[in-house]
Amino acid sequence: MTIWEAETSSLVFWSQYLGYKKVWMETKAAPMMEDIEAGKIEVCDMIPAFEGNYAENLLHRTFRKRQALSTFIRELHESKINKFIELDKKVLLENRKRITCSVYDETPKLTYGASRASEAGILLNEFNRKRGHMPIRKLMKRGHMPIRKLLSNAGGLIQKIKPCFMMSPLSIGQYLDPRSTHFDVIIFDEASQVKPEDAVGALLRGKQVVVMGDSKQLPPTDFFDGIFESPERDPEDYAAAGDLESILNVCKRSFPIKTLRWHYRSRHESLIAVSNQEFYSNRLYVYPSPMQKDERLGLKFVHLKDTVYDRGKSGVNRIEARVVAKAVFEHFSKYPNKSLGVGTFNIKQQEAIQEEIETLLKANPGFDLNPGNEREEHFFVKNLETIQGDERDVIILSVGFGFDNSGKLSLNFGPLNREGGERRLNVLITRAREKCVVFANFTSRNLNLDENYIQ
Repeated sequence: MTIWEAETSSLVFWSQYLGYKKVWMETKAAPMMEDIEAGKIEVCDMIPAFEGNYAENLLHRTFRKRQALSTFIRELHESKINKFIELDKKVLLENRKRITCSVYDETPKLTYGASRASEAGILLNEFNRKRGHMPIRKLMKRGHMPIRKLLSNAGGLIQKIKPCFMMSPLSIGQYLDPRSTHFDVIIFDEASQVKPEDAVGALLRGKQVVVMGDSKQLPPTDFFDGIFESPERDPEDYAAAGDLESILNVCKRSFPIKTLRWHYRSRHESLIAVSNQEFYSNRLYVYPSPMQKDERLGLKFVHLKDTVYDRGKSGVNRIEARVVAKAVFEHFSKYPNKSLGVGTFNIKQQEAIQEEIETLLKANPGFDLNPGNEREEHFFVKNLETIQGDERDVIILSVGFGFDNSGKLSLNFGPLNREGGERRLNVLITRAREKCVVFANFTSRNLNLDENYIQ
């Protein structure tokens, strides 16, 4: 009787089992039930066996529907892919050489016999100076000046030698006079972070403009402006600071729009699945990964339930920072050729991780955090305000926020709770090419979604 009372709660599961068994007995798998209940078939072996047989059945059906697949040879197919990659790289390299030769052929030749008043003479004179160089804006100024003053600059020659300038919007306004320096095309990259007032100067200097960016990523912000104005204040005190409008959003209202649909970065669907669903309405095309359960690929979670977020004091999760620092060292010990980056949800956790890494470096002199990889990508630790534009083979994310010393979980996640915080999250969680590991002291079950902490 005591056993019956103790196992009363199991009756629900037993009822479910009987329901599933009834359905099972109406299928071709019915003969297996007797062996399963007698313990002749291990339950732990059933699911992998079922998945394998199910996949094999699907393959046979697909092969019957598509005859081309029955003659498919993997080695031949991969050989064609590798050959295409090789030829594609050669085309890119040859195009670089072609453009370089074309620019070189059109480049004026500087001769030391040139008049000192000519553009070439001015440039050669500036090259030979050790100090007292002409200001760049004055050197580039031309066109609108009277003939008697035209010979005091070399802007036209500089643009012929270097037809492509790469400058920030503010540098363009500082160094290039709009009345004299013009370009055929102006290209903005990461335009979601450029304020319209900063972009105007560049727009005035071009005949055509191409504005590239993602309106679902980090917008212009005055987050750091307030910090620099009052460095003694806590950065999280500026959580109410607003995001600003970008040149990207302004241009989207009236310019033709072309959306890039192929997501090239992630080599595993799980790395982009959340963003694709929540931010891009599942419109992104993602390359499928043949390896779903490989430890070297995909999204992973490490639950650090014994760590504590020091809310209201230091504002960091010190033990989590220590674990993350150790994970960095373990990564480079196992995979020195895989680039790595660490992202945090706030500045304080970023600094704490950097401190823990410095401590480990002192204890392990000679350990190299930049062993080198084919892309020459260096290791970094950045927060969600500064990580946009970076990507690495592996990204470690330290949430930092979580349960505090009193066991309370506040839903205040710093910058994420601000208006536009979802964009910061989108940037932070999409930096990895192969693997992303998230460290936190809470799980999704601990979050009360009925509460609203948006500021």
